[in-house]
Amino acid sequence: MGITGRTNQLTETATVTDDILWSPEVNASATYRIPSAGLTMSFYYKYTGRNPFFSIDVDGSLLLNETEGFHWGDLSIQKEFMKHFIAQFGMRNLFDVTRVNNLAANGGPIHGGGTSQPVGYGRSAFFSLTYKL
Repeated sequence: MGITGRTNQLTETATVTDDILWSPEVNASATYRIPSAGLTMSFYYKYTGRNPFFSIDVDGSLLLNETEGFHWGDLSIQKEFMKHFIAQFGMRNLFDVTRVNNLAANGGPIHGGGTSQPVGYGRSAFFSLTYKL
């Protein structure tokens, strides 16, 4: 578990405030091994909490906004065989997170980002085969 702090600088010469904006993060992982079968299964988890940030509205006023928190999970299964090979299969972004809601929707018709922002491209799978010398 941790906390990430951020400062905000909207221009090269001025910072918005000297205050640090904090957001929580939680990381966890679990691994289960079955030595007789040569299998290893691993699960990785991350929670990114609400993230506060400053933005400038269309009328030039400074706004404190925030993005929603979200959960991220990855799973991999690894199999050793023939003493020199390791095959690994897995899924990234198990919860299929692609966008997170935010409150910074009042950016105007040109720069209005809507009520969400992208954070991932969706669930994906991977496979690898490794040869150990």
